[in-house]
Amino acid sequence: MGKVGGVSDGKLVVDFHGLRVKEAISQFDEMIMPVLPVQKEIHVVTGRGKHSKTGKSTIKMGLIEHAKQKCHRQGSIKCRQHPSNPGMIIFYWVAWNDRKGLFD
Repeated sequence: MGKVGGVSDGKLVVDFHGLRVKEAISQFDEMIMPVLPVQKEIHVVTGRGKHSKTGKSTIKMGLIEHAKQKCHRQGSIKCRQHPSNPGMIIFYWVAWNDRKGLFD
């Protein structure tokens, strides 16, 4: 687990399905953060949470919270649910100079 899964719709896909939350966060920092500013968009498979006690993806929730805390001098991370796959998150890099007009 925690491996590059290939390319979907021309976008890099990384599979964190089956990892524990702490492992997924560590892999996010090691695998996603270094390339996200260049790649601009990365799809991360988290799973839907089918096997969790709550029925919700703890990996997905943990990664979203972690990404919200990540902010850099060069930009920030945004994320959203994949429109057709509930077990996947799309992470985006938003450079500060690309944010013109977002808060107008």
